[in-house]
Amino acid sequence: MGKMFYGPEAPEASFNGSWSNGVRSGLGILTFKNGDRFEGHWRDSQKEGPGRYFYKATNQVIITVEHLLNGERRVFNIDCTIAS
Repeated sequence: MGKMFYGPEAPEASFNGSWSNGVRSGLGILTFKNGDRFEGHWRDSQKEGPGRYFYKATNQVIITVEHLLNGERRVFNIDCTIAS
């Protein structure tokens, strides 16, 4: 477990979660400066598998599943439609 901040001066985002060989791997939370966050699974520092986006301004929650299919990253909403 560990935490990393992104951004040149003030943190634009922070990641708090599992790491393996210096990359995000396993469960973790990516929190953005505006308060939005993604909670979910990571592999090789990429979102992989199930996760949830929380949008602070609208109190909206989007449940997603992300996978690499045929070399292309695809995001599926909870109803299994392909997100735009």
